[in-house]
Amino acid sequence: MFRFGSFLVQVAERQLLREGALLPLQPKTFDLLVYFLRNPGRLIRKEELLEQVWQDSHVEEANLAVHVSLLRKALGGAADEYILTVPKYGYRFVAGIEAEALPVEPPAPEAAALPPVAISPPRRPRTALFILLLGGVLGVSGLVLALSRQRLQVWNPIPITSTQELELSPALSPDGARILYSVRGTWHTSPTPVAAGLRLKQIGSDRSTVLTNAPDYNAAWAPDGQEIAFVRYMQKPNMMDESYLVTRSMKTGAERTITAVNYRGQLPGPGLTYTPDGKYILTSVGTGFFDANSPRHLVSVERSSGAVRILWDAPKGTLGDWNPVLNSQADRLAFTRCKTASACSLYEVKLSDSLSPIGEPQMVAEGVLADARAAYLADNSLVYPSGPLHARTLWRYGLDWLSKPFREQLSPAGEDAAQPCVVRSADGEERLVYVGNRVDSNIWAFNTASAANKETRSEPKRLIASTRIDQSPAISTDGAKIAFASTRSGMWEIWVCSMTGEDCRQVTRQGPAYSRNPTWSADGKYIAFESKAGEGPQIFLVEVATGRLEQITKGRGTAMYPSWSKDSKWLYYSSDQSGRAEVYRIPAPAFGQSSATPEQITPFGGTNPQLSPDGKTLFFTGLDLTGFRLTIGKPESVAVIQTMKPGNPFFIYPPTPGTGRWAYGLLFNGKSSFWGRLDWETQAVEQFWPARFDRNVSLSLGPGDKLLVWSQTDDSNSDLMTVDRLRY
Repeated sequence: MFRFGSFLVQVAERQLLREGALLPLQPKTFDLLVYFLRNPGRLIRKEELLEQVWQDSHVEEANLAVHVSLLRKALGGAADEYILTVPKYGYRFVAGIEAEALPVEPPAPEAAALPPVAISPPRRPRTALFILLLGGVLGVSGLVLALSRQRLQVWNPIPITSTQELELSPALSPDGARILYSVRGTWHTSPTPVAAGLRLKQIGSDRSTVLTNAPDYNAAWAPDGQEIAFVRYMQKPNMMDESYLVTRSMKTGAERTITAVNYRGQLPGPGLTYTPDGKYILTSVGTGFFDANSPRHLVSVERSSGAVRILWDAPKGTLGDWNPVLNSQADRLAFTRCKTASACSLYEVKLSDSLSPIGEPQMVAEGVLADARAAYLADNSLVYPSGPLHARTLWRYGLDWLSKPFREQLSPAGEDAAQPCVVRSADGEERLVYVGNRVDSNIWAFNTASAANKETRSEPKRLIASTRIDQSPAISTDGAKIAFASTRSGMWEIWVCSMTGEDCRQVTRQGPAYSRNPTWSADGKYIAFESKAGEGPQIFLVEVATGRLEQITKGRGTAMYPSWSKDSKWLYYSSDQSGRAEVYRIPAPAFGQSSATPEQITPFGGTNPQLSPDGKTLFFTGLDLTGFRLTIGKPESVAVIQTMKPGNPFFIYPPTPGTGRWAYGLLFNGKSSFWGRLDWETQAVEQFWPARFDRNVSLSLGPGDKLLVWSQTDDSNSDLMTVDRLRY
């Protein structure tokens, strides 16, 4: 039996009911619905549906489309409210589903015609007794199964915020009546950054109170509701952020800086939580870099003295542990542990009264993102986000009354959900708040030949656009095509269009592996790209004409940001196989050939490698986002492209080499940003056009540096959503 929305599906009875009313369906239409219900949220190929639903016959694809249309008509609503079409691929059932286990009823004995036999003395009805006993056992088993999976009954989120700012790091007050959160301004309506800070809002009110106007994140409430703690980022002139644990009195507004936490990773930060007695704050500290040679550790910070104690040493070879969250009894702690920046898992450990671990931490869920944060429900089950970037859903993990682990998807597919928090108020009701994200990024182009004359230069134009995410563009060597990563099929895949933005087609079908960052071979026949394989991304090769695919890099660590040399002799990429992100290279890959031993190029960390057109200079981004150039074959010639200092106020990201001594990119001076280029010897800057600063930006140059294309977030929104009165 399945429930979704106002519908009930009784599989055994082959009935679809809406609020008790029977909705007639053709047999194959009903079979199609059941298959969707048994595979919720998953992208299902048309070929799979034809094979599984029409097992006994061969039908055309048009037949499938007819039954999908009949099913949509029966369910009503918008065409994609329940069944989402993925063009040229298949379908995804996107409604939230509740599967209910029912007691199994024994089949009624069938009457049979008995042949004449000799009369024998009557026997005891052992068969009937056995059937009754079996029916009782099965019935009890069904009841046990139903009770062992106490699922959340209702999912009807309501927005708490609806501004054009990005709301992050929600924290509910102990009584559940107020919400504390961070805001981060967007650059989508102005090239000038908008201030960040902490906001306080009464649940049910449209008004919010400004608490701070600094980049503050990871807010947490003290158990008495009289104090909050948060992480404050302090930007330095060289773009290095320092971060500190700060507390603030909710009565007087007085602030106190307690200790440095040295976090420079992905926002919102290392995570904070108070112990139930209010004596300690749990967080994560480290050296400031995501480095397996010096991993982050979970610590307890004494609230009064600021004394820091490491709870346990993070395993060597990992980036460490962060985002701690305690249950209400303080005997369980959930946290995020990452082997690499893209290979993270959610763990849980039992704690003693002194906050010391009892036994080894146990993995709860793998494949989460580095900023994943969990929340405990009253029954000690965990709510956490899982899935690829911009396509995460909320899940629940716990132990049933038989101590067996279970998982269930809570939020529907199609909404990127993150950072859940839960509070149980005095009346016993539980409230869940989380961040709902929506992002629309597109690919833009600018004619650099017109940049010299400000009066007659052309404006940038949107080259490739969709309602989903289009990122990491790469122009082919001949300037005829453009490859990019997009979520327009429902997952991160590699697409190719003409340079007019037309004739777009999908060239990979990696599904949940989230493929990104394509780069062309010189002959335009192949694209190298990164895609998840195992614990993290690796480099793959796809033949554009046929879609033939092969994994290129394997072994320890991840491989990201591939970049083909202009002569196609080398493939450069970034890997953390040494414990820190460095740039490596291998001979140009080919199908059927084993990958050669990679050669390390950078000496002190680097990502996003880009080769100059003459192949003599490598540009890369340091771990602190500083741009560097390196002469190939002479590692000792590494030099900083630029630093923000008097006389050279611009920071360039990411540095993309052009002809001569020019580096193209997004120029930022701490207040405003521009598309432009920088002479990496004289430090001269040429500004093209006002830009919207975006750390996820990626660039590509056409032949002769005449065309500059980049990905740009044109619209993003993160609202706080609430689900009140959880039932499970």
